[in-house]
Amino acid sequence: MTATCRICGQEWPRDPALEVPCPTCKAPIGTRCRRPSGHHANGIHEARDRVAVQTIPGYGQCPAAQPAAPRPTRRSPRSAPPPTQASGPSRPTTSTGQQFALF
Repeated sequence: MTATCRICGQEWPRDPALEVPCPTCKAPIGTRCRRPSGHHANGIHEARDRVAVQTIPGYGQCPAAQPAAPRPTRRSPRSAPPPTQASGPSRPTTSTGQQFALF
């Protein structure tokens, strides 16, 4: 059974992740990953795929893949700017326009 990249169409005789043992479930080279119950897993464990990317030449380096765009950073709620008030003065004023001192 061959494995094919969905982006560039590159093919391997079998999934390159099966060319390394799985560090998660201890599945040997050439066999599918297993669940803790012993049944076959639906996919390959992420750790096994990472080991394959580091070990198998050319795997994980699709020539057609675009580099991932940087993710926008999220601001924590505490660092968000204070809400703005509707029109009007920010502090009460006297009849002469001076602002009252706040404690």
